[in-house]
Amino acid sequence: MSRLLIGSSEFAEYCKKNAIFVDKTHFIEEFIESFAKIELILRPRRFSKSTNLSMLKSFFTIGTDKSMFKGLKIYENYELMDKYCGEYPVVFLDLKNVIGETWELTLLELWKQMRLCAAMHKDAYRKMGTDPFAVCEKYLERNVSCPDLHILGSSLFNITYDLYQYYGREVIVLIDEYDTPLNNAHRLGFYDKAAKFFASFYSEGLKGNNAVEKACIMGIAELRCEGLPVGLNNLSVNSFSTESYSSCFGFTIDEIKENFEVTDNDIERLKEWYIGYYFGGDQVINPWSIVNWWDNEKSFNSYWIQTCQTVELGKFLGGNELKMLYPLFYLLYEGDSYEIELSRTAVNYNNEWKLENIMTFLVLTGYLTYNENKVRIPNKEVKDYWKVHLLPQFNKVVKNKYGRRIQDLFMRDNLDVKVLTDIMTDTLMHTSAYDLVTEASYHCFFVGVFMACLNSEYEDITISSNKEAGREMYGINIKLFKPKKVCIFGFKHVHSERDLNPQVALQQIKEKQNYHMYQGLGYSIHLVGVSCYQKTLALAIDEL
Repeated sequence: MSRLLIGSSEFAEYCKKNAIFVDKTHFIEEFIESFAKIELILRPRRFSKSTNLSMLKSFFTIGTDKSMFKGLKIYENYELMDKYCGEYPVVFLDLKNVIGETWELTLLELWKQMRLCAAMHKDAYRKMGTDPFAVCEKYLERNVSCPDLHILGSSLFNITYDLYQYYGREVIVLIDEYDTPLNNAHRLGFYDKAAKFFASFYSEGLKGNNAVEKACIMGIAELRCEGLPVGLNNLSVNSFSTESYSSCFGFTIDEIKENFEVTDNDIERLKEWYIGYYFGGDQVINPWSIVNWWDNEKSFNSYWIQTCQTVELGKFLGGNELKMLYPLFYLLYEGDSYEIELSRTAVNYNNEWKLENIMTFLVLTGYLTYNENKVRIPNKEVKDYWKVHLLPQFNKVVKNKYGRRIQDLFMRDNLDVKVLTDIMTDTLMHTSAYDLVTEASYHCFFVGVFMACLNSEYEDITISSNKEAGREMYGINIKLFKPKKVCIFGFKHVHSERDLNPQVALQQIKEKQNYHMYQGLGYSIHLVGVSCYQKTLALAIDEL
């Protein structure tokens, strides 16, 4: 098998070691040809953001060996290579480690990164005979707990201006994981301080800075509050719904066939396990999972998900479970897409989040994907993660709210139609009437509710779902061993409240004869016809 680099994001290292490299140099062309001075590009974790940024750095940096790009698509663009390659001073700022338990420690980590930025141009500073951080170094000698905010806040501007003065040409600014310090600040409770500082930091360093030719900022989410995103109002935001850079992150099927030795069977299983992300209409595969799949001799496993912070995501979703209840149950138990318009990609931690905000965040972070006004779980790897790590959190909320009532109801010898109607109607209060338009809508939701309240509590209860949409039948079978009882639900959606007639749904169950397999085995059989219109239900029960 061809050589892989696992965990490396340095473009130069790929070239030096002649490792497998999926050619994304069209990203460089698109960046150059863009009219935007400042590009903010948003992609989930492990989608080659850092590698592409490193590639930009290698391309633009003064003195770059152009032969590094030989054999790649951009090398054939002689005009671009001649005009741009190796012609610019570059400021590269990586913020992935700018995190701390306090705001002061976070600033100290930022200071270290700004020192590294300056160190990359030490020859230029030596020849200029200046040290842009000498004043702050003296300050740190007096107070090592926190750098001077004014000097640190101006450091990006100062470095770009110094390099512009020295080289006599504008600077390319590249910033990786710009949102990491802000997310960390939100998690630890000093987000307002961080947002205020970074708004000023980016505004002074990039907005109206004539020393900057272009800037590319990478992150996961577009963070907004007063003064943000990133203190700028003149940047181009490129997210999951924009066509720009849509094929620059993640691998396409054609790219996998071109760079990896794969069979048709491999491709089919890769589609099931890892493909399914959409950016600007282009469907791509998570590169981290593919690279690890290849490195592990084509062993299918959950590679990207292993890098997730389950506890942090669980905390984020905490308190929002009921808002997401119907969409999640629909995605997991109906297995299709959930229709919702996500017109904005911004995330504001200071506002109360509606369903659209939660969905946007989950798409940005890669736990859902979005295309044609629909969200879906992208693939098996992510769906398994939802089921194993996140669904129990939702089930617990449902069980705490409805579990005892539902358990008591089904443990009785006979189903009480009024009590069952009341419980099922109550649970629908956590849905939107706009969602409840088909039998499938009610079916998947109540599968989720019954699973949450019964399946996890009793080993002697099994819940199964039978979907026969083409034959106008959506059913739920609940089988209890103590007492020996089977409850079979059938759903029928109608178009007005006056059309509610549970006998029609009941008759459909009887016509399908889904209960025959239980006859003669000692089970009491309860058929439950459910007629549905928006959040109103009418039930009829027939015991055989």
